[in-house]
Amino acid sequence: MIRCSGIGLAQTLFSRRSRNLRRFRAGKYRNGLGIDWFFHALEDCYVTTIVDRRKTPPWGLEGGYGGRTNDVGFRRPDGSREVIPRATGVKIPKGSTLELACAGGGGYGPPDEREPGAVRKDVLEGYITEAHARAYYPHALKPDAPLGSSGE
Repeated sequence: MIRCSGIGLAQTLFSRRSRNLRRFRAGKYRNGLGIDWFFHALEDCYVTTIVDRRKTPPWGLEGGYGGRTNDVGFRRPDGSREVIPRATGVKIPKGSTLELACAGGGGYGPPDEREPGAVRKDVLEGYITEAHARAYYPHALKPDAPLGSSGE
């Protein structure tokens, strides 16, 4: 579980929130994607984090794939990243971005039982990429036929 409380908004700029598409988990019924939060430090600030479920992801059930874990860290202006799952008073330098990844659930049921129309809809609505669909739901898309063509 991740709970956001006491974020000092005077020192940070909430830069974006997005669905996490990198760790999407397959199943007859797909998982919740999880959400990524990004806070850009406008000046040096300090954070305290307590983030659980970083090693063991939510389970997939009845043949579905497991979900993704929680994560928290910050990316410095030079691009290096430090993971800070349990820490008190960690200095986040000005120009850094605090990155918080909230878990996504596991899939339910075997991916090859997902309705082809549901897979195509997931791709068209941006929940999964076509490459992901071809890797985890090959039954749903015809080989070498681009999505949206008559070869669906």
